[in-house]
Amino acid sequence: MSVATESRIDEAGAARKGLPSRTDAGVRGANFRAACATTSLLVAAAAIAACMMYSLGVAARSQAIESELAVQRGLSAFLSSPETATIVLAGTEEAPKARLKLAYDRASGRAMLFGYDLPLPPPGRAYQLWYIAAGMPLAGRVFAPDASGRGSWDEDVPAEGREASVFAVTLEPAGGVATPSGPMVLKSVSLS
Repeated sequence: MSVATESRIDEAGAARKGLPSRTDAGVRGANFRAACATTSLLVAAAAIAACMMYSLGVAARSQAIESELAVQRGLSAFLSSPETATIVLAGTEEAPKARLKLAYDRASGRAMLFGYDLPLPPPGRAYQLWYIAAGMPLAGRVFAPDASGRGSWDEDVPAEGREASVFAVTLEPAGGVATPSGPMVLKSVSLS
């Protein structure tokens, strides 16, 4: 009896008994190996994708930190410059605990405001900074503190206001005004 005939008899007997033939088992084994290989490739691809996403996140975070560091270095250089004057504004009876520090460079006009303990303005109202030079008020930044009464704001001092010797903050309509009309909330008490 030939091997081919023997194989057919074995397969016929296995089929009658409800058992898988060698051919079926071989096909199933090949399918199983292919499924395992495919699963392994999918797991590897998912791991590579996860690593790439993590790397992109780290790179983006690193770039954000470098940007923030550059901002902080610039702020530090500005505040420590001998050309930067610091003015302290104290609260009036309208807001006795309020304080504001104004740091500005008279040459460039760059300025920063730092507010502390400022009451929240009523709806539709905001604070407005004024530069008073030769007795004339010049409109500055309109601002509002956060819920804790604090804030920091960038400002560009107008050329006419760079020689101001008096500074004040009033409570004005939220969009600001050309001349002060509201109550004075802060006024300058020292200049350095």
